[in-house]
Amino acid sequence: MAEFKVNQVVKNRRGNVGVVMGFNNKPSLVVFEGFVTPTKKFDENFKTKNHEYDIVEVYEGKKVENYTDVYRKSFDLSTLKKVYKEV
Repeated sequence: MAEFKVNQVVKNRRGNVGVVMGFNNKPSLVVFEGFVTPTKKFDENFKTKNHEYDIVEVYEGKKVENYTDVYRKSFDLSTLKKVYKEV
């Protein structure tokens, strides 16, 4: 079973990159540049009812100094450790 952790960097099926934000150190929101989705909208496999927003990759975000950097097209996900990839 997959689960979100605060400060992870995620990529959805549409190619949008976002960050898992939390409250009291518990994951609560996935924040993309143009929209926000509560983590409870995702099932244990990072799927949503609208499958084009499913999370297909999850990365450890410890090395990201400023979360807004992930929204830049020049941001290189290969510099982060991948912790999940949809099969």
